[in-house]
Amino acid sequence: MDNSRPHNRSYLKPIRSKLRKRLTPAEATLWGAIKNSRLEGRKFRRQHSVGNYVLDFYCPAEFLAVELDGEVHKSEAAGLRDLKRSRYLAGMGIKVLRFENFLVFDEPEFVLGVIRSYFGWRERESTTPSAEAASTPPNQGGELGETTTPSAEAASAPPNQGGELGETTTPSAEAASTPPNQGGEL
Repeated sequence: MDNSRPHNRSYLKPIRSKLRKRLTPAEATLWGAIKNSRLEGRKFRRQHSVGNYVLDFYCPAEFLAVELDGEVHKSEAAGLRDLKRSRYLAGMGIKVLRFENFLVFDEPEFVLGVIRSYFGWRERESTTPSAEAASTPPNQGGELGETTTPSAEAASAPPNQGGELGETTTPSAEAASTPPNQGGEL
């Protein structure tokens, strides 16, 4: 595969165009919340291709892909294709967030909150720990340490690191009831 131009290859233009004209209900709903830079001023593209893959949504400034999964993604074969796709995109420096379609309708603020929480993910992952943090030994098994429970903090912490199969993001009742940060209402 020619990687000299991985984004929006011309041979995929008819497919991208067809997909934009036939958004699923979940895609149309999410698009309404993120189009025209409505989510914290970030521009998203719909049906953007990278390599041979067409992404549901892509934020070029954040190297962030958002994929909505319906019934077709629940088979083992589809899961393996999604995993291969996520690994390819990770190799291109793109973080993939996956949500089941029902979350866009049932928990829209949760979905937008998770997307928001990944703004700046590249900077966070590229920073090195301070000397103090580097010299602090990790919590060894059996030691008492800080325990965490799902909370509003958990809703803002980046779940679904790596976008791998089996890490579909689902809300806790507490996280879903947390007020949204800013605009981008669904």
